[in-house]
Amino acid sequence: MPVAPKLDLRPLSQVQSWLLKPVCWAPGEAFTFLNERRPQLASGQWEQVGASKLWLYNLHYFDYLLTEPMIESSSVHAEKVFTDYQQRCTTLIDEWVAQNISVRGTGWESYPTSLRIVNWIKWHGESSGLSLAAQSSLAQQVQWLASRLEFHILANHLFANAKALVFAGLFFDGARADAWLAKGVALVSRELQEQILEDGAHFELSPMYHATLLEDVCDLINYASVASGAVPETALSAWRAFAERMLRWQNDMLHPDGEIAFFNDAAFGIARTPAELADYAKRLGLNNDNTSPAVDSCYLRASGFGVMSKGGFTVIAKVASVAPSYQPGHTHADSLSCEVSYGVDRVFVNAGTSIYSVGDLRHQQRSTAAHNTLELDGENSSDVWGGFRVARRANTAVKVWSNDEKATFLHACHDGYRNLPGRPNHTRQWRLNVGGLQVIDQVNSLKGTSYRPEVVVRWLMHPTIQPIEGHRLKTASGHELEWSIEGGDGHILPALWYPKFGTEEATHCIVIKAADEGDCRLKFNLYAPNA
Repeated sequence: MPVAPKLDLRPLSQVQSWLLKPVCWAPGEAFTFLNERRPQLASGQWEQVGASKLWLYNLHYFDYLLTEPMIESSSVHAEKVFTDYQQRCTTLIDEWVAQNISVRGTGWESYPTSLRIVNWIKWHGESSGLSLAAQSSLAQQVQWLASRLEFHILANHLFANAKALVFAGLFFDGARADAWLAKGVALVSRELQEQILEDGAHFELSPMYHATLLEDVCDLINYASVASGAVPETALSAWRAFAERMLRWQNDMLHPDGEIAFFNDAAFGIARTPAELADYAKRLGLNNDNTSPAVDSCYLRASGFGVMSKGGFTVIAKVASVAPSYQPGHTHADSLSCEVSYGVDRVFVNAGTSIYSVGDLRHQQRSTAAHNTLELDGENSSDVWGGFRVARRANTAVKVWSNDEKATFLHACHDGYRNLPGRPNHTRQWRLNVGGLQVIDQVNSLKGTSYRPEVVVRWLMHPTIQPIEGHRLKTASGHELEWSIEGGDGHILPALWYPKFGTEEATHCIVIKAADEGDCRLKFNLYAPNA
């Protein structure tokens, strides 16, 4: 067990308020993470039997310290709730210190340790402060983490490690703290260069993880800004520039309802909302001049997304290859998939993510069949397996992008089915104009072979979309849309959408099967007849 270094605390001025989490804990009663409620045990609660690994991670993160009861009110009752909550949080921190002396178990893994370090430091500044025992434990945790950075995992895990080192280096004072700070600043700066693409996207291409990293960068700017030059201005200026670039990408990728799209691992309720992040950035003085979703079309070349907006329709299309190649853990087999909105209403959505535990449901949610794209012979476009692994990867190429006042056109292909006879390619074309959306899917290289695969294209409806008679759909706002198919037959079948961890919602899916024609071609049309 590492010996906790004796460190003083660095004097800092007041930070901008941190972003708070929704209430997930009734002190003395239960914790609710990932929409799963589990009772709080009197002792030994930190490794609850039957809880998933991710649920236990959330227990050890201590995100729940920074929740809405922290907001003080003038009412006597609210003040009592606030005081009682602070006292229980202080007790819970001290219980963790007493019950996690051995550096083993979930709580001592590097990722939850990183998040807990940051949350305890935030809590210290927003409350009566950490006890001396908790401060000593915190220093011990940082020392433990500093020698166990997750270079074997990289990506968002390593960034969380680096953020924790910066926070600890700013919280404590002295030579040891200065070493943590220097190591953390250098690692944050290096990983921003590596992980944030030229167009501002986080390189894992998950809008959810992008939002998480954006909050991390904003937190670093917030804390470093009150540290009287402890973080070099060159580094701090670079962090601001990265945050502003990330804000622009997030704004471009929003649906008209102001929320994220579902590509790769993505769900609501994990990261802060785009509106919360925009407000936080504003308080930090960051430039966020594009504060609404894209008003017209744009091609985000570095990350591989085409955003099209015309005639009331918004289409967000993924034309990226698997990325990053060395850490595709949050990748789905969603090549050439897209999501569609009309007005402020989502029409077609990818299936989402509700679980990280390895098993059939996790595999299904990562599959091609869970996305609005073409599936060939029941195969996945990229060979997702084992919960967070990818073997054969689809390579995507964009052939044409054009945009003018009349129409936006995107043409791309991928080779993810090259393992099948004839090495077929999937080519998809999107054409959006004021009259509506046309999507053409084609499977090439089947002529001259006897191979006749089953070709299926799916369009998963948002649960608020109501199928009505005659190939029509009704949106939540009451707009009617019509759809048609050329080159195959389509049927509406029951389906499920997974918008949050631990949840599912009943919906419908248009399932289109192509005619057996060798090099097949399917055309899907969607338009608003009364627009």
